[in-house]
Amino acid sequence: MLIRELEQRTGLDRATIRYYEKESLIVPERKENGYREYTQEDCENLLKIKLLRQLEIPLHKIKDLQEGSGNFHETMEAQLSFLEEKQQRTNLTKQVCNQIRNNEENYTSLDAGHYLSMLDESTEKKDAGSNFTEIIPQERHPWLRYLSRLLDISLVWAILFFIMVVTLRIRPIQIGLIISYISLFLCIPTNAFCLHKWGTTPGKYVFGIQVVSADGAKLSYKDALWRELNALRFGMGYNIPFYSLWCNYKSYKQYAREGKVDYDKDCEVLCEDFASKKKLPLAALLGIISTLILICAIDGVKPTHRGNLTVKEFSENYNDYASVYKGSGMEHIQNMDVDGSWRAIDIDKFQLPPNWPANREQHFKFHPELGTIQTITYENRWEDPFLFSPLDNERFLVAYTLVASQEGITYAELYEFENMYRQKMKEGTTEGSLVYKNVSISWKIDTEYTAFKTGIGVYQSRSNKEVSGKTSYVNLIFKIEILDN
Repeated sequence: MLIRELEQRTGLDRATIRYYEKESLIVPERKENGYREYTQEDCENLLKIKLLRQLEIPLHKIKDLQEGSGNFHETMEAQLSFLEEKQQRTNLTKQVCNQIRNNEENYTSLDAGHYLSMLDESTEKKDAGSNFTEIIPQERHPWLRYLSRLLDISLVWAILFFIMVVTLRIRPIQIGLIISYISLFLCIPTNAFCLHKWGTTPGKYVFGIQVVSADGAKLSYKDALWRELNALRFGMGYNIPFYSLWCNYKSYKQYAREGKVDYDKDCEVLCEDFASKKKLPLAALLGIISTLILICAIDGVKPTHRGNLTVKEFSENYNDYASVYKGSGMEHIQNMDVDGSWRAIDIDKFQLPPNWPANREQHFKFHPELGTIQTITYENRWEDPFLFSPLDNERFLVAYTLVASQEGITYAELYEFENMYRQKMKEGTTEGSLVYKNVSISWKIDTEYTAFKTGIGVYQSRSNKEVSGKTSYVNLIFKIEILDN
């Protein structure tokens, strides 16, 4: 029989039956579908337990009787003696109450010592059974349940992030906050499947939490799906700011008060002892999530292609890094087409930087040998030296991309190269070079201007040109070359 029929036959509620199961007073069998199968013997055992509990016999003595370590006749004799003593105690207590009332005592004049001496405390028994309304210890772990759900969402988020960044090569800045909401909604079918298949989820498992149906079987996929949808609605408030905090608070208060929340009404949440059993699985799950995030972080600076690159491969690497650096505050970066030219931009939407050169359509020139890039050059002119900056974003990113694409380059080396490049350019020399690993970078800057008498040079050329009528300019030749090993 199922638990519903057992409730009808014994008059015991489901929570009490489950409690007796936990105490191993009955041990039902499990069917193939996961449901508990109760026998007639289980029913008779429960009726016996109910009778003995109503006779106020403690559970540990009933368990001794079941296991054969207790003597039934002696137990009944001891219980009868206990009940007689309890009755005597009750009668004596009534007599003392009557005498206090008849003497018209009040609190101020009450002689407590006199009346206490009338009570025979020797009849009190330390192991006295309670009235038969089984007090079942409530195992409520609101914070473990909350943390388990956060772990489930974090695991889905980490896997999705890994797929997008490592497999699909989508840069984090392109994903934004949308990945958090995608992960949240992907958790619904994922968790529902886990509950249906195993009765738990990875996050719940590491905290020793299991969710089963009212009959003790695993939830059907439909029931599990509805539970997860309701958890998102009532428990998390769809993760809408402030509203989600309110829903979390309401669920916490309801669970603390009733032991259940709205989406638990048709199922049971069972909690094991987390402290002694689940620390290793928790560490393993946190390790998996951390590893996935670390791989994504490393992959954020790893190019799609390495080694000898075609122009198309270089442009793909460059566009990858352009996405990364645009998210770090380095604006005004153009993307490349597969032939190495700048992608067409909408001037109305793309705010031109103040240091844009005279020929803003000028491209980097690629000089491949046997189909792969060996040298990259760039030349342009600035009509006003005031607008020229050695630390141009695109020139830096082209050099950075070529260095990053070399075999064996690590993240630490890329960081070292970036600092070295920026330091060299800040020196402001009109001609210079930098060699890092097997990549050589050189530049030459030609300027024409007339300085003020104060000696303030190129940075005042705009005003100087207005005074002198003389044309000022900056010509740049920039070259990046892969050296022979």
